[in-house]
Amino acid sequence: MPANRYAGAPELVVFLNSLLDRIGERPGFDQVAAVSVLPLGGSDSDTGFEIEGQPELNVSPTVWFRRVTPAYFRTMGLPVVGGREFAATDHAEAPRVVMVNDVAAERYWPGEDAPGKRLRFGPDRPWHTIVGIAQGVRHKGLAVAPTPELYFPFDQRPGRAMTIVVKSDLDDSVVTGLLRGDLGEIDPELPLAGVVSMDFLMEFSVAQPRFFMNMTAAFRLLALALATVGIYGVLSYTVNRKTREMGLRTALGADRTEVLSMVVKQGLRLTVVGIGAGLILAYAATRFMASILFGIDPQDLIAFTGSPFVLTLTALVACIVPALKATRIDPVRALRVD
Repeated sequence: MPANRYAGAPELVVFLNSLLDRIGERPGFDQVAAVSVLPLGGSDSDTGFEIEGQPELNVSPTVWFRRVTPAYFRTMGLPVVGGREFAATDHAEAPRVVMVNDVAAERYWPGEDAPGKRLRFGPDRPWHTIVGIAQGVRHKGLAVAPTPELYFPFDQRPGRAMTIVVKSDLDDSVVTGLLRGDLGEIDPELPLAGVVSMDFLMEFSVAQPRFFMNMTAAFRLLALALATVGIYGVLSYTVNRKTREMGLRTALGADRTEVLSMVVKQGLRLTVVGIGAGLILAYAATRFMASILFGIDPQDLIAFTGSPFVLTLTALVACIVPALKATRIDPVRALRVD
């Protein structure tokens, strides 16, 4: 909202509320609101503040802040876990109020009820009363934990750049057309840009981590395939070199089952040692992987049992197949093998 046509706070408030009222009257729009910084939107703003009754703090607390209209939390589906959300009565002439998220409440008022506490944003600024607590939002990405946040009612602290949020079952293109029409009727010169769905923003926010994880998964499968081929080749070669020994044992009266069991035990002993060392290194590596995963346990049971199972099965086959072949040949022929 440019300053040459919206000079001060009253003009900003009147314009945005008029636009939201017009949009809210549209059939098919369940909820409509506005926010200064949209979750996953790629930007943010912070502010310091002073907590009433805590002058001993050496460093001013800092939170990320947003300007929102009263229906914002309902529109975005963000639960209010304490106190109340903003209402139309929180206008410019009303006492100053704010909301915080649960992360800020736990950090700055641990063990206390944040609603009713007061804070201000400068020595000469008025005190603001906390009226509600909103659930934390993963604003910077799905893999980034919620940080302390503070919300101002737009009517009490208006801003020029706002994002309209609409909850609707209509097609995105239909919603976009209706929004442009409503805005054009109020101010034809004001642009409406960046119309996207929250699904798109969420997909975009995980696009890069998803690409890296897909590449990692592909390399994991390649590494598992190479390990499988390597284990099979080495163990198979090792067992084949023992053909003379197995023939000699069989010629001296050893039972074929005993010979087979001996070969399998020797092969699996090496495999178990290698898998054990690999699991230790893998467990250490998951501490790094945990920083780029969201909603996935880095110590996943399937991942930690699937690969060892495949490698153990490969080692077992690599031992049994040549060993069976060696124990079935004529002992005299086996003794003649170089």
